[in-house]
Amino acid sequence: MTPRTDEPASVLLGTLAAERASGALSTEWGIFYLSAGHVVHVESAVTADLGDLLTHSGALAADGWWQAIDEAGRGCRVGRQLVDSGQLTTGALELCHLGALFDAAYFVLAHDGPALRFRPGVTHWLGAVRSVPVDTVLRESRRRRELLHRIWPEPTIDLAPLARVRRDTVDLPARRGRTLAQVDGVRTAAQIAGALACRTFHTLVELRRLAAAGLVVPVTPTPAPAPATASAEPGPAPRPVVPDEPDTALLLLFLHALEALLSARDYSVPKGDCSWPSRPTSWTNCVGSAPAYPGSRAPSRPPSTDSSSPTTYRRPSPRDSRPSPPPPSASPTA
Repeated sequence: MTPRTDEPASVLLGTLAAERASGALSTEWGIFYLSAGHVVHVESAVTADLGDLLTHSGALAADGWWQAIDEAGRGCRVGRQLVDSGQLTTGALELCHLGALFDAAYFVLAHDGPALRFRPGVTHWLGAVRSVPVDTVLRESRRRRELLHRIWPEPTIDLAPLARVRRDTVDLPARRGRTLAQVDGVRTAAQIAGALACRTFHTLVELRRLAAAGLVVPVTPTPAPAPATASAEPGPAPRPVVPDEPDTALLLLFLHALEALLSARDYSVPKGDCSWPSRPTSWTNCVGSAPAYPGSRAPSRPPSTDSSSPTTYRRPSPRDSRPSPPPPSASPTA
């Protein structure tokens, strides 16, 4: 595990590509997974993952997705399992995977802050589907950023909750009309894309066009109430104000302390194995010589409660809710 660096993620990606490095590069906005200097997967918390895109679009049944994870997750071969089992063609898997990769890379590189860590040897549980040169990822992210800026130059549309402007709307194209119908003052662009089972970037294009037409605006935060005027009579002591937003600096401090604690212990896993989560919100990685590290978004299906099989998922069946039959009573002896 390399120490924290002040270099932007885009610069460090170029360095890792020149070194033909393999591992996971973590930033504040997502994770790049590399193999021999090429990008093989990108994760971002504000974009839909590959499983959501495949299942919500109807290209793959949810049971088929979880079956592939059950059978090939530990070996980091979920993508290959989907093809070998006949549930997806190679072309369909690669097309959907590249769309998810470029969507996530846009959001990670749009906020190109310093990289947090590079962990050599870490592999995503999906496995290799289609690798992309780092230069191609950087160039495509820059092209998308310039395209969105030409449509509407306000980037807050990408992350803020969006609200409709109450006025008579003109006729809109079908996709734009469906996008506008999902704007409710609460959802963000990523949540709207998930509701539509569409890729996030395509949804961003429609939302920026709606903003340029004056039909959509970002929701402005509610201002804090003005302090009450002082009175002559003494009142109760004011309560401390708890901020709505978390203290980012404090959270990063806890993160670095946790990383130091984990790196000081031996959490090594045999090469090619996967450390599966013990709860739905845990993180998982396939690791080579690197220790398991909280930095990869794990599948969200709850794990099995069977203590004899802690590393596999099991869907509950109707038999799980049936009461156990009483033990047979001993027959009386003659």
